[in-house]
Amino acid sequence: MPTADPHRGAASRALAAEVNKKVRERGLVVWIDADQQYTTLVDALREGAFGFSYPVVAYRGSYLELMLALDQQGDALHPAHVLLHLPGVNKETVKETPVFELYKAGVVFEKSLGTLVREAAMGAATLEQADAFVRAPGLSLDKADRWLDELQAQPRGEITLLLESRGLDDVVLGLVADDPRLRAHLPEHGEQVLAFLEKGLGLGAAWRTYRIGQAELTATAVATLVASWLMAVEFVHDLKEAPVTPELQALTRLGPLVKDCRRLAARFREQHPDAYELFATELQEHLQQERTSHHAGALGAIDTFRFEEATMRAAALGALCRGEWDGAEEMAGARTPEACFWVRRSPALQRTWEILRQAASTGRALAATRKGLDRCGSLDEAVERYAEKLAPVDRQHRLFEQRAHALLASDLDDYDALLEVRKAVRRAYRGWADATNRAFFELCVAHGPLPGRSLRQRSVYEDVVHPLVEQGGRVAFLLVDALRFEMAQGLAQELRREKYRASLGARLAELPTETAIGMNALTPVERNGRLRPAMRDRKIEGFVAGEFRVCHPPERVRAISERSLPGPAQSAEDIELEELQDMGLAQLKRRLGGKPPLVVVRSRELDTAGEHGLHLGTFDHTLALLKSAISLLSQAGVERFVIASDHGFLLQDATADNLPFGASKQVPERRHALLPEPSGMPDVLEVRLSALEYDVEEDLYLVLRPDTALWQTREKIAPFVHGGNSLQERVIPVLVLDRQVVRGKTTSRYEVVAHPEPAHLGRQRLRLAVRLQSRENASLGFLAPKSISLALRVQGRSDVLIGLLDAGPPATLSDGRVLVPPNRDEAIVEFEIEGQADEKVRVEVYHPDAIEEVTPKVVEGFFDVARSRHLPKPRAAGGSAPPPGQSRPPSAPPAPQARPPSAPPAAQARPPGAPPPMQPAPATPAWGELVADDAYRRVLEIIAERRTINEAELAQVLGSSRRVRAFARHFDELVRRLPFEVEVLTVNGMKAYARKD
Repeated sequence: MPTADPHRGAASRALAAEVNKKVRERGLVVWIDADQQYTTLVDALREGAFGFSYPVVAYRGSYLELMLALDQQGDALHPAHVLLHLPGVNKETVKETPVFELYKAGVVFEKSLGTLVREAAMGAATLEQADAFVRAPGLSLDKADRWLDELQAQPRGEITLLLESRGLDDVVLGLVADDPRLRAHLPEHGEQVLAFLEKGLGLGAAWRTYRIGQAELTATAVATLVASWLMAVEFVHDLKEAPVTPELQALTRLGPLVKDCRRLAARFREQHPDAYELFATELQEHLQQERTSHHAGALGAIDTFRFEEATMRAAALGALCRGEWDGAEEMAGARTPEACFWVRRSPALQRTWEILRQAASTGRALAATRKGLDRCGSLDEAVERYAEKLAPVDRQHRLFEQRAHALLASDLDDYDALLEVRKAVRRAYRGWADATNRAFFELCVAHGPLPGRSLRQRSVYEDVVHPLVEQGGRVAFLLVDALRFEMAQGLAQELRREKYRASLGARLAELPTETAIGMNALTPVERNGRLRPAMRDRKIEGFVAGEFRVCHPPERVRAISERSLPGPAQSAEDIELEELQDMGLAQLKRRLGGKPPLVVVRSRELDTAGEHGLHLGTFDHTLALLKSAISLLSQAGVERFVIASDHGFLLQDATADNLPFGASKQVPERRHALLPEPSGMPDVLEVRLSALEYDVEEDLYLVLRPDTALWQTREKIAPFVHGGNSLQERVIPVLVLDRQVVRGKTTSRYEVVAHPEPAHLGRQRLRLAVRLQSRENASLGFLAPKSISLALRVQGRSDVLIGLLDAGPPATLSDGRVLVPPNRDEAIVEFEIEGQADEKVRVEVYHPDAIEEVTPKVVEGFFDVARSRHLPKPRAAGGSAPPPGQSRPPSAPPAPQARPPSAPPAAQARPPGAPPPMQPAPATPAWGELVADDAYRRVLEIIAERRTINEAELAQVLGSSRRVRAFARHFDELVRRLPFEVEVLTVNGMKAYARKD
């Protein structure tokens, strides 16, 4: 094969390289050459010029010859890597040729000679020079090659050769980053530098005049020119309409130079963010017309300037308040930290845009499913539709409320507007929930509220739990108060990723949806499909099972044990979820060793937090506890799990109606009423207890609302309610888990590294990471975990609740945990602590799943506990108020025990219904041990004992004024290690440190 012509010029070389790349990447390439400018070049490519190695089939007057030539390349309609040259035709006339099918099958390539010359001339000629050459008569490829070769042959000075050797990218980025190697040539060679930039970027005299006038070309001036040029070009070509500033209008005619300018602008942003922010802030002050002339729809996808992000943010806020979810979601989706420079630079903007994204996606989901129960024919179909289509919308809404609760704070610039966005989402959700539940209400009126057996809560134990116990192996039955169906959906997804087989079914809770009814109905209390309520003062406290009442946890365990365990002396092991949180694997194995193969795990955390108004901050924490408990029980030998709930709940807010209960003097519950006679109220679901297949002596009337409104039992609307007939309250999960593989620990041993950070706007903060304890015991890289889950707790203090709010990179939040990649940078974690009293506590960071060997860390210093107005104040010894998480069920006389329980003697002595005793907090290091300097520690001890110390006394303790000044410098760090607050005062004209009450 003949060798390539070595005298071909720059234009031919550039075009040959582009065509070669196109064929290599796309296969069949159809070259449309309407002006027949490239026939000679194509013939040279066919002979192997420029190293072109692919077959070339060219039309040279006969389509028959062309088709025969293509046959030699394989399938004529689907040839592999082939260049097909069609001179003299365009995209319209090709439709009339025999090769039109090939044209449609291949990738079309078309390039005018003028465009080719302008592209090839980049870096060798200015834009004006290239335009003049293209407009001159007699333009041809050979003429372009000769002209470009002449340009390349012109003599160039030393500085120009230096710039060319470094390349355009290196020069441009070096100038904006103040590279000393380039700064050394300025301002002496500033004109040559600008000449180089004009050929490579198009930056000419007009822009120089606009930005710096006649100023000297110093390094700062040139950097300003280059940075502003790149940003302006990107801004102009990202706009969806013409710019209004005359100097920017000229940038619309840059031709092929735009691509390199935009590419370099992006590199500038990524590699030198501080310099980029400085230059962008300066330039946008000169673009006042642009800042006020373009609406959000005209701005492009890239926020070159800060004002673009602000404009889009204002537009998104407005769209959400108007319920325009789609447009807002498009704007918010493009403003992630990964996609938007200004969001990446501002944690406050990250929080704002996350709220906007959550709001938009929630609104879209609500709008898309508003008619989710239209033309629904039965309760079974309604439950199926809810589980498949509507429960995920409830989950989306709950997550929005949780994230808004975590992220909204007064330090955000758009705080007031974000509150309005939250109101808009809440109004949309209320309309959706009311419409959905009114449709369900009509089904209940038509078909009755009691479903068939397969959907009844009362048959869960007989249908699901008891058969699993009979199969053998250890089974855990988790009774989770207020676990809503959508929560179980998310939990199931997480556990499937952890290699559990998960089967999730939906059932309808018994009415009314109260804990005393649903929790006891989950035990084997039905007889021939019917329930016998245990009544007191016209309220259902539980059910009667044979000879005893099932109203409280010990009686539930007894009913379960008598049904599923052989022998009168066997009892299922009864464990509270909170106990598992503080229990190690070895301790759990000892507790389960030699015990019957049935474990009952009870959780009231969700319901208790909801009733105290703490649900938004603690839901994920409780779900994380559930997942951790399952992992721990699985490692301890439990093979199968059944997770079921007594009822769901409604999230309420100011958009919910709080209505009086008709003309009746009877005081209802928030979501239902039990009356001895019909209420006579219109638009309610009224059903006798006997119609629910309850065997009762007095057949009361159960009255239920058709929507999500409350009956007014108090002026204030409770944020968390249940007891009614809504789908959110009634559809409960039955989640069956089967471990596929017990995930073993790796050989690595890790430790938590954690340091306190100053609180911000009431948000507690710490910095944490996970490190290998020793490289010698590290696992191979491909076996090491990608992330390790961490959680926060206050050891031994169930009355103190920690809610995770946010986690910075490289950590992420997931279902109440912090996922931390091991051996990476430290991450900032924000959280809130609520309790019964204002105080300070130590926080422990630990690995809740016990999957890896991770040494926990008690963080040095103390964190503020905010007293929650939703929680009762702590009482003196002997008081009756239980702490959060340990609410008492209604009192009842103790039921007789047929079998000796397996609990330890102390637990046996506790009367049914009483809360478990508070466990003493484990010993933690005294605060003095956190202060390494002996003299500083003595000063702080004096403050703790005497409450104050002035500078004169301080000098006596520390020994010198220099040490007094050093103490003042370290004061902020020292007080974070104290369980009390210290303030700086002026007493009698002298500085003093005083303990603050």
